[in-house]
Formats: sequence, structure tokens, C-alpha cells
Amino acid sequence: MIHIRKEQMEVLEAVMLDLFIKKMLVHVYELFPEETKDKDKQEMRDLVEEGINRASGYEITEEREVALFIDLMVGMGRDFEKQRSNNWILRILTKEDLKQREKMDLIYRRLEG
Repeated sequence: MIHIRKEQMEVLEAVMLDLFIKKMLVHVYELFPEETKDKDKQEMRDLVEEGINRASGYEITEEREVALFIDLMVGMGRDFEKQRSNNWILRILTKEDLKQREKMDLIYRRLEG
């Protein structure tokens, strides 16, 4: 039986997080060329890391949902959910009875409609 020590798990999690951040950087540069053209890699990395942290504050931790949250930050503005015109987004994000996928799906459906 394999036993993974806490320290090993922390290293593994850090590696996985770094891979996700790198994947998100490629994604946002490709999806949002206008919004990112004047941003350097460190600035965008900081935004992605902030997005991961802020999403987790809304209990959004799955890769797909975190990516969608970061997309909103890049496309609508860093504090998109706190803008007065987006009060409805904040209400969805803070609804405790919704799963994270439901939250993001509701937000995107409303934005598309």
C-alpha cells in the first residue's frame, strides 16, 4: 500500500495548481486577446491566482467553474460581481443551496439571454 505523506500531498497540490494556472494563462490570452494584449504575464498570473482565491470564497473550486469565473473577471472586469449592474451575479454566487456548476450555468445563461 502506498502512503502519501502530508508534505508530499502539499507538493502535489502545488504542482497541480501551477499547471492549472499555466493552462488558464494560455486560455485567457487566446480567448481575450484585446483584454490581455497590454498585460504582462505576471499581471495575468496575479489575476488568475486572485480568481482562484475569490472563486473559492463562493465555494467554486472545480476546474471548469473556476475557469468560467476567471473568464468573467477578464471579460467583465476584475470585480465583476461587485458592480452595481451585476447585483444579480452576486446573489447567485452567494446562494448556498446551489451547487457550483449550477451557479456558473445560471450566470452564463442569463448573460447569453
